[in-house]
Amino acid sequence: MTLPSTLRQVDLRRAIRAATEAGLPIRAVEVAPDGTIRLLTDAAPPAPFDALSKWETAHGHGRA
Repeated sequence: MTLPSTLRQVDLRRAIRAATEAGLPIRAVEVAPDGTIRLLTDAAPPAPFDALSKWETAHGHGRA
């Protein structure tokens, strides 16, 4: 006998709405047996913040 999923439809809707409002194109949705929601997107991961590169770009000293 399997245990009931802890996923609720409202949780799934909230996750999808949050991703959509953040501008992430949702490619697929995965729901694990324990209720974990995974949204797969085509978005690239954000680039790490590099204060030096930002300063160099702003002051015309960009790296070659």
